[in-house]
Amino acid sequence: TRDEEYQKHSIESLKSIKSRISETKKKAISEDNEKDANILLSAEFVVDALIYELTMWIELKSRDYAKAWKSIFCCFGML
Repeated sequence: TRDEEYQKHSIESLKSIKSRISETKKKAISEDNEKDANILLSAEFVVDALIYELTMWIELKSRDYAKAWKSIFCCFGML
């Protein structure tokens, strides 16, 4: 469905954002900037949680309830 395509596109966008956050975090670590590195780590967790949530919705639509449960469990683990 169109909604599912939008969710898949959003997941790909979030993965790109996470990649940029990770690179910036690595730079902060190399500069011994612990405060920024920790903030960026938190941002990674938030992005991961969003990815897991969107994945859960896609899996629910596909009636793959076991995978959906795993995704929501992982989502809560990120928060």
